[in-house]
Amino acid sequence: LAYILAWNAHQFVTSPFQLFDANSFYPWRQSLSFADHLVPESIMVAPVQWATGNPILGYNVAVFLGLVMSAWFMRWLILETTGNGKAALLAGLVYAFNGFTLVEANRVQVIHLQWWPVALVFLGRFAAEPLFKWAMGFGTALALQGLSGSYYLAFSALVAPFWLVLAFVGSAKRPTFRAARALAAAALLAAIPTVLLILPYLLRGLPRSRVSGGVNLLTYLAPAPGSLWSSVLAIDPLGREFKGLFGLALMAVGLLALLRTRRGWARALGLIALVTALAGVTFSLGDQMSVGRSSLGPGPQRILLRYLPLEGLRHTPRFNALAVLGGAILAGLGAARLLGRSKAAEAALVALGVLLPLEQWSDTGYG
Repeated sequence: LAYILAWNAHQFVTSPFQLFDANSFYPWRQSLSFADHLVPESIMVAPVQWATGNPILGYNVAVFLGLVMSAWFMRWLILETTGNGKAALLAGLVYAFNGFTLVEANRVQVIHLQWWPVALVFLGRFAAEPLFKWAMGFGTALALQGLSGSYYLAFSALVAPFWLVLAFVGSAKRPTFRAARALAAAALLAAIPTVLLILPYLLRGLPRSRVSGGVNLLTYLAPAPGSLWSSVLAIDPLGREFKGLFGLALMAVGLLALLRTRRGWARALGLIALVTALAGVTFSLGDQMSVGRSSLGPGPQRILLRYLPLEGLRHTPRFNALAVLGGAILAGLGAARLLGRSKAAEAALVALGVLLPLEQWSDTGYG
């Protein structure tokens, strides 16, 4: 991955139209298509590569930016929705610093989750005012998220239609022909760079690799060894799915807040978060779902694999990214309801600001 970032920075200024003709796996042509192209991440850190010639430094800067931008943009989404800066900060911490990003920190394309919150910011504005500029913001952010990693391209394509429906249903508004026309134009423009960058993969042929098994549902309640809750809860070797007890409590409060919110973007965003989180958890269970030692039978992922060309997404647990997104939004909405304007909000902010990342931290020894 560090090599790909360095290669892209080199090609940007030498032969940008031969980006995929990487100098690896000779004599194969367009060998960059054997892995994620990392173009959005490469653009961010190309100045570091040009200035220092140090691919390891460039890679570490890309990891740093992925985490910080994910936190910052989730903060933006919750702040715009609730107007509560404290809740927005906590939602950002939940989104960026958790068991999933900790385990996946050695895969830079997996921890760059920042564009989904941006897409939802613009979707909220579009639901309130169906202008082309908001539709274009929504489409561009989804394209950037999809181009940040191949898994996220598939995930975005799966959830975006539901997001659009829920944005209008939750806001109690009817989509108009003007809104549909703006969305269609934005989708077409956003699709151009997306298609250009995935075309080499399509020409080479999508992988038909064996899909990995899913996770056990109980792993969402299982911290990693040596973490804050490992002495009181059953542990999982990675703790990748664990959302933390304080995190789960905030998400539960967010669900209660959703039940009490009748209309408007806050309700729409809550519904989007709930559906997204449920989709992430369900699909991460794989094509044969299980809870503990009990089997729940075939999962909905089997339907995806039967009708869609998704076998290349062989790492089934990575669907957890959608659960991280939906859970962080619900936690932000819950924190806004819980903290409110009380005098204890400052103390609660400090306590939760420490506990939310800490309860998911462990020395994984992974990667």
